[in-house]
Amino acid sequence: MEKKTYDVKKVGLESIDTSDPSLQYIDSDIAFFEEPQQMDDMAALRLNVNVLLMCLEGSASMELNGREITVERRQLLFCHSNALLSNKTISPDFRCSVLCITDRLLRALLRTKMGIWNRMMYINKTNVIPLTEENITNIKSYYDLVKCKMKQHENPYKREVICSLLRTILIDLCALIVMRNKLDEKVELSQGKLLFGRFLQTLAESNVKRHTVEHYASLLYVTPKYLSMVCKRESGKTALEWIQEYVSEDIRYYLTGSELSVKEIANRLGFPNISFFGKYVRERFGVSPKKLRQLVATGKTNDMNMGHGGQ
Repeated sequence: MEKKTYDVKKVGLESIDTSDPSLQYIDSDIAFFEEPQQMDDMAALRLNVNVLLMCLEGSASMELNGREITVERRQLLFCHSNALLSNKTISPDFRCSVLCITDRLLRALLRTKMGIWNRMMYINKTNVIPLTEENITNIKSYYDLVKCKMKQHENPYKREVICSLLRTILIDLCALIVMRNKLDEKVELSQGKLLFGRFLQTLAESNVKRHTVEHYASLLYVTPKYLSMVCKRESGKTALEWIQEYVSEDIRYYLTGSELSVKEIANRLGFPNISFFGKYVRERFGVSPKKLRQLVATGKTNDMNMGHGGQ
């Protein structure tokens, strides 16, 4: 069979046209669209953000990483970052609301619930969830409140309020995902998906996450090479990249959400000394631990490379 090729365009928050009338809000981590009109312009899109789309009317069909999916009225579509969308077919009456959110903010908001998102995206590959009328009413209520806060331009804590509301929405969606998965318990998973799921669970439940791939592989009774191969196949990211993401989020969480000293945080996260911890933070975030804490406290993190620094 001849392999399909596409003219792929990478799409992230930085590529969004801020003059688009459907764009309701945008910052360095979030974008809200209400009934975007131009969704079938390009043959294929490589997403650099996570996308949550609620279909209000009509339907849309597409290939998501080579799998055919359709989203219809009263359904939610979830797409993880780095997903490939192609062969889109949009009905003339299609209407939707769209939330785009970066990996770094998604991890920060979901925290301990991030495992639910990862299992849905990478293991169960559940991308479309049906909504009841009650679900739709609740989501619209949240969204109306978010839109109200978006317009409060003089509010010095507008972004913090919006993020708090987003966290509430996302946690509520996690509950939907969990209930949905209970209905799908009889679906058999491959050995690779089961191993990847156990790896993410082990990683999430570890108080000290900064260990080698060899450490986690030994806990799962597989070789490091096999674990990394499975992670790459199931998620597009290696085991080391997953470890680094989880460690970076723990660092960000404790530096910006606790009153622990830098030394106490370094000890809690398993770093041998404060000097090594400082070097790691500068490599991953581009600033020192103290500077990161100050920047977040003053809301000046828009231009930071939050968690995507050197390896």
